[in-house]
Amino acid sequence: MVNVLLGLILFYVFFRLITTLIIPKITQHKINKYKEELEKENQEIINRKEKRNNNNIHPSLKKYYENKDKQ
Repeated sequence: MVNVLLGLILFYVFFRLITTLIIPKITQHKINKYKEELEKENQEIINRKEKRNNNNIHPSLKKYYENKDKQ
């Protein structure tokens, strides 16, 4: 009976460690790798998107973004 309880407790501890620490790190690594791959393949789309977003800035703030681009 003690062995069964000890086994259940150890199973629960390992299960919680796997689900809270190991699996999220693996999935985050895969997501980051996929994002980098997409950025490399679609660099033109990203550049166009950045240019398009700069056109929607209020004129009084536009000079700050232009200075940032020059640097």
